[in-house]
Amino acid sequence: MKNTLSKQEINTLFEKGKWITTNNIKAVYLLSTSFNYMVSGPKKNFKKAVDRNKIKRHLRATLKKCSKPISIALIYSSKDINSLTLVDKEVEQILASLKV
Repeated sequence: MKNTLSKQEINTLFEKGKWITTNNIKAVYLLSTSFNYMVSGPKKNFKKAVDRNKIKRHLRATLKKCSKPISIALIYSSKDINSLTLVDKEVEQILASLKV
């Protein structure tokens, strides 16, 4: 079973969710009954699909550790591709600061 968000859930998340920002990642979250997520690597900052997919792979890999019942969207906002360890630290920081 996939844990991705539907279009309706994404709209609700961005309308009613709470925002958290770190140096390279913006996150919006909302309490839910199960864990659902969305990741984004903007085409505006990364023209090559290879780069966008790499960023999204990093974000998904760090989200696999989460088991909180939330819906969350992670948006990579940096213009540079950072290492997996830095992305991992920032996602863990976001997950730790969630008020769930």
